[in-house]
Amino acid sequence: MNNATIKASRNGWYQVSGSFTLLDSAGKPYTTTGDIYLCRCGQSKNKPFCDSSHKAAGFESTVQAPPPPATP
Repeated sequence: MNNATIKASRNGWYQVSGSFTLLDSAGKPYTTTGDIYLCRCGQSKNKPFCDSSHKAAGFESTVQAPPPPATP
């Protein structure tokens, strides 16, 4: 069973940690070890992985979980 954690960085990548399988568009698995960093800005020359192109592109995004709903 896969058990992954995905963390969105401020103005950058998604960090994927834990046990997971990353598949390409044809369903073939990438060979990965340890944490990986996925591109969010769309500018990476090494998609789906981050190559820090977001810095030159001026990509900005701060992803924050919404607060829990109020209980009545």
